[in-house]
Amino acid sequence: MTTSRVSTADGNHLNELITGEDPHDKAIELLERERQLREYNEVLAASYRRRETQVKDLMKFWCKNAHWYCGLRRFPPREANWLRNTLLYVPAEVIRRAMEIAIAKGATDNFAYVNACLRNWKERGELTEGKHSVGTTG
Repeated sequence: MTTSRVSTADGNHLNELITGEDPHDKAIELLERERQLREYNEVLAASYRRRETQVKDLMKFWCKNAHWYCGLRRFPPREANWLRNTLLYVPAEVIRRAMEIAIAKGATDNFAYVNACLRNWKERGELTEGKHSVGTTG
């Protein structure tokens, strides 16, 4: 930063810091960035809450229909994490459809069959961005 001598219209001299930025504009810019960051964090928090709700709903569906007794036994963390991660890319209703197929086939030890259904649908092009019409079989 440099200091220069500035004269006012009436001839008085002022010492002024020259930074290349108007402090008022910089303050407005910082306030705007803070507002945008708050809004972004609110969107992330809402997305996280929605995904956690979907995870719980899918876990309840699986426990009930796959005959897992999840009351005393906690839902396996590995499967819960798989659901959380998969929900980032696949809608809950598609995962549920894959679960229904796995349950009908009796493949309920873990989510391997569910994952295979999703992978097969993706490879066949039945599971793409914005398109979620999936087959009736894995």
